[in-house]
Amino acid sequence: ALGARPEGQLPAVARRPRLRRHSPGPDPPAPSPRPRSSSSSQTGPSDGLSPHQTAELTSHEARLQCEIQAFALTDRLRAKSTLRIVVRFSSLSGLPPDPESSAALIEVIGLHKRFGPVEAVRGIDLQIDAGECFGLIGPNGAGKTTTLKSMATLVKPDRGRVRLDGLDAARESRKVRKVVGYMPDIFQSYGDLKVIHYLDYYASMVGLTRSERVRQVEEVLELVDLQPKRDALVGGLSRGVKQRLCLAKTLLHDPKVLLLDEPASGLDPRARIEIRLLLKVLRAEMGKTIVISSHILEDLEEICDRVAVIEAGQVVATGSIAGLKAQASRSLRYQLEPYGDPVKIAAALSEEQDIVASAEADGRFVRIVPTDALEHEGQLLERILAREIRLRGFREEAPDLHEVFLELTSGQVS
Repeated sequence: ALGARPEGQLPAVARRPRLRRHSPGPDPPAPSPRPRSSSSSQTGPSDGLSPHQTAELTSHEARLQCEIQAFALTDRLRAKSTLRIVVRFSSLSGLPPDPESSAALIEVIGLHKRFGPVEAVRGIDLQIDAGECFGLIGPNGAGKTTTLKSMATLVKPDRGRVRLDGLDAARESRKVRKVVGYMPDIFQSYGDLKVIHYLDYYASMVGLTRSERVRQVEEVLELVDLQPKRDALVGGLSRGVKQRLCLAKTLLHDPKVLLLDEPASGLDPRARIEIRLLLKVLRAEMGKTIVISSHILEDLEEICDRVAVIEAGQVVATGSIAGLKAQASRSLRYQLEPYGDPVKIAAALSEEQDIVASAEADGRFVRIVPTDALEHEGQLLERILAREIRLRGFREEAPDLHEVFLELTSGQVS
């Protein structure tokens, strides 16, 4: 189920919450919070910790509270909106993709686009399957927005072609727009309109009849949890609420494909989580195909099946995030969490030059890059224990998406 988390206990803070399952019968009572002493509220989350550890626990508590609030939002979506709305929204795209169909839903073939002297896109090729969440990452000026606008029929390519659901985006743009919803990176609003009137206006622009507009507007308000804001002026909404409103506008005509350009840009952590969870609902329970560009790589890592790294108008790498990490990882790395001083321990391990290429302290951790002579991690552990170094933790460290991005790109722009 969406939002479910593995069982386990969070260190020294609180037990991870469980989402309500909406099954028949009474819900089990919620666990009571752990009592805190009056001194702990003044000195930090736990006595006897260093200031660095205390700050980490405080930050962890804040993230946990943010997640609990976001889980509650998902719970409301599933209870109020999704389970009912998905039936009506399935008219075009709610059904899961046919596993026997091998043709890509979106094909970008040899895409080129020039704006005056600037060649924004230089031969991009992409294939995106139905029901997939596909991410576009790259530096500013890489050509991500131009690629999305070409898919949305808002930019006509100079060369190459874009096909969506078997339709040519340049020659059959009217038909393509019925199956595509485009959410721009800059929110275009009429600040003096109420939310309900704003959505009704755009519903009329996409060709919905009066009765269809009333129904669709109410349902997208429920889906993005904006019913309490229905009579608020658009100009007075926060950035996060505006982004949800823009997503609601994008969903009015029930598109099969969502093209989202930086949907979480400029949002606070809670608003980012809410947008991320909404996208999970749209994909997992409503069968939407999502193409999303973002500079917030953690969001893409969590929701995307595959990503394409774009630089200077060209695709430099594409594939699953795990595959790109493996491709970018040139050597093994290990992370130690010792009990002693990480700086002294890193200096000591640097002396093991036959199996340790480098050892560097990073906060409370020590990061080690082994030499080719290291046969297995047990060999490294033997040397560590021989030096009487006590460890809290030891693990092989995989590169994160930021490292993959930095390794695959050089900062060039079109």
